[in-house]
Amino acid sequence: LLLVDAALRATFGTGYVVRGQMPLHVDADNDPLPDFAVVVGGPRDYAGVHPTTAALVVEVSDTTLRVDL
Repeated sequence: LLLVDAALRATFGTGYVVRGQMPLHVDADNDPLPDFAVVVGGPRDYAGVHPTTAALVVEVSDTTLRVDL
């Protein structure tokens, strides 16, 4: 997961925040916790709220890969 985090930060750079294991507020009933969500803005933009959209959402299947296939 550290390599994914580093790759996302290097790829998106300034103007984006890579959030790991943090909620993405989709609607009143859904706040998924993706492994990573790349969102527009800076860390202070989400100090009191969770983002509602993302430029990219990444879910890493490592421990459940055999049963997910």
